[in-house]
Amino acid sequence: MDIKEFLADFVADEQEKNTSPKDYEKMEKQEQQVILTLEMLDKFQFLQLEQICKEVCGRIPSPPRVYDKVINVEYEHHINRDDYTKFILKEMEFSEIKNFATKYNILK
Repeated sequence: MDIKEFLADFVADEQEKNTSPKDYEKMEKQEQQVILTLEMLDKFQFLQLEQICKEVCGRIPSPPRVYDKVINVEYEHHINRDDYTKFILKEMEFSEIKNFATKYNILK
């Protein structure tokens, strides 16, 4: 998934609610923070994404549910990197992610 797609998903709700110039400045700062966070999360390995979720939040994201129209069954799909990234963006602060990355030598 592209960075712009993440930004669109993550900030879309805020843009609909807030339209004043001060709010746009705030959203720009938030977008820059999200970009920095995504760049940092790109350096994480898949298992490290799971580990940060468990250590910081105490849980991992729930697997997405998928409905198969052909066999008329709903089942849990495997959690992928994008699921972890979205969860981290919603549940954690930049400082928490940075502290974890520094602690485990992900960032040099």
